[in-house]
This record gives sequence, structure tokens and C-alpha cells, in this order.
Amino acid sequence: MKNNIINLEIDLGNYNIKTSTGVIFRSTFEHGKPLNPIGENVITYDGKSYTMEKGTFDNRYNKAKKNFLPNLFYAIIKSSNPTDEEFNLMLTYPLENEKVADEFKSMLTDKEFKVEYQRGQKIVNRNIKIHDVKCIGESLSSYYTLNPSERGEDLFIVNIGGRTSDVSVFQNRRMVDKFTIPSGTLDLFEDIISRWNNEHGDNKKVEDAERLINKGHITGCEVEYKQFLDDLMNKIEKKLDRETYINYYTGGGSELLRDLIEGYLSPNGIVMDNPLFSDANGSREIAAVIRK
Repeated sequence: MKNNIINLEIDLGNYNIKTSTGVIFRSTFEHGKPLNPIGENVITYDGKSYTMEKGTFDNRYNKAKKNFLPNLFYAIIKSSNPTDEEFNLMLTYPLENEKVADEFKSMLTDKEFKVEYQRGQKIVNRNIKIHDVKCIGESLSSYYTLNPSERGEDLFIVNIGGRTSDVSVFQNRRMVDKFTIPSGTLDLFEDIISRWNNEHGDNKKVEDAERLINKGHITGCEVEYKQFLDDLMNKIEKKLDRETYINYYTGGGSELLRDLIEGYLSPNGIVMDNPLFSDANGSREIAAVIRK
């Protein structure tokens, strides 16, 4: 019998990584250690180092084909104590790509990793033993953050992520359909940055888009927001009659588009509570049941 195993749920998003402990960070990293480590976070394993929350996004849709291990180890380290070694994981994957779940399990189940974590000048060596790995589709996990009365309605949940928007459809407390739309906030930011750079002869980067918009350095984004949401609704309505369901929206994109969703899609458009963490928190609810 293994003791002191930490159960941890991780949403390996294309834009942000989130965990059920409330940890969130940008899903980017640069290869190598920085010359000046002050304020930097560095993960080293298998002889290679990665400076976290730097660099560019990995645009591949298949998460298991990415080098996801630096972000996974960083999430585990940020979500646990230095003395914790043994973990059961629950990971999310795009709804229509169940092969990703199989690949996650094959790569991680009953595996042990020696990882060095450096924060500034401080270095900690971690021995990470992963035992059980379970996976659940994005947006499906968010269903379990709804209360029992809400779950009884005919509803669908749209998780607007970085590269995909996952839709799960429920009737009588059963999922009756699921599909993935290959469009997310990174596509939206690319449209905004492209328009801004063309209009102003500028050279802004997609990785800086959210910060620049929030700080008012890039303006006039309402057209792109509306077009993105219109395109998303058109793709959803090809699959189902949206007006006959309660529409829930979650993920980082729903927080970005909250005003538009709750206004333009009213009364059916509802942004879920704590949308950035609803997948991770829903995964925690499921894991608590299946691991009893």
C-alpha cells in the first residue's frame, strides 16, 4: 500500500496551465537556462533545462505530441510541497482526441522522474513518482462544477481554450454529444495582432496580446471579439439548436469575452463560475469519486 500519494488535477491548456490547487501560469517555455536567473523559474530533467513562462506558444493541437513535460513538472512542483514525491494525476484533453488520453497514460503511468527546480539562486531537487493517470475531456469536467439542479437541465458547455473550443451536450444528466471546434483565443489574438501591426506598421507579438489589450496599448478589439463569437456560434449551430439548451461558457476565452457572451447571447449565454479553473475543479470532483 502506497502512502502519502498526492491527488492532483491539471488542465494542460494551450494558453495557460491550471491546477486544482489554484495554480495558473502561461504554457510557454524557452530552452536553456537564463544568464541572469533572478526572478526566473527553471526546470531541468534528463539533462535539459527550460526557463518557464517565456518564449512562444506551441501551436500543435495534439497535446501529447508537444513537449508537455516541463509544464507538467512545473505544475506539480508549484502545486505541492518540496517533500511530496508520489502523485496520482487527472489530466484534461480535447474531447474528440481520446488518443491523447492514451498517450498521456502510456508516457506517465508508473513512471519516475528526477527534476531540478531553480527559482532565482535557490535549487531544489525533486523526485516525482507518478502512479495512476486518469484523463477527462475538456468541458465535460466542467459539468461537475454545476449544482445538481443545474445538471438536470438540457444544456451544453463550451470551453473556449487556447487552440480549441470543446463542446459537450447534456440531456437528462447524460452527455449525448461532444465535438471540438479547432479555434480558440490564440486564433483571436493572432487576428488582433495582425490587424494592429498592419494598421500601425508595428511588430507586436501574439504572446504579448492579452497584456497589451488589458493595458490599453492595443485598442479597437471589439470587432474581432464579435467576429470570433459569431464564427463560434455558427459552428455550434451546425451541430445543434442552440436556443433549446442552456448555454454555459467556460475557459479563459469565456472570461475574455464575458461581457459579449452575457450581453449578446442573453438570456441563454451564461459564463460559468471561476471559468479559468472549472475544468481543473471539475476534474477534482470526478477524481474524488472514482478514487474512493
